[in-house]
Amino acid sequence: MRSLVIFLFAAACGGSQSTPAASPGGGSGSAAEAKQPEVAGTPDQINAQIEKLKTFTSEMCQCGEPACVKRVNDEMTADPIMKPTYKVAGDQKAQLDKVENRYQDCADKAGGD
Repeated sequence: MRSLVIFLFAAACGGSQSTPAASPGGGSGSAAEAKQPEVAGTPDQINAQIEKLKTFTSEMCQCGEPACVKRVNDEMTADPIMKPTYKVAGDQKAQLDKVENRYQDCADKAGGD
């Protein structure tokens, strides 16, 4: 479950990761290879994505079971605000890392990992 959450999160807003993580199964055609390239974003676009991630993090932290984790991940990856993978640096990177860590902690607790 943890690798699913990490991949889905990285695919949706992977600005804080410089290289995509290899999928557990590896091989050609893996989901990790489908990650969109990082693009430049304005500070406002990145802030909007961080704020939206905070909303998804709040939802994730209310989850108590794996089905809820999957639902929140599915909603996040479908959200148009979360689709671009922005290059993030400086204060925005620190803020994003903090929110990502909280999101992952809540997903781990709800998913039983």
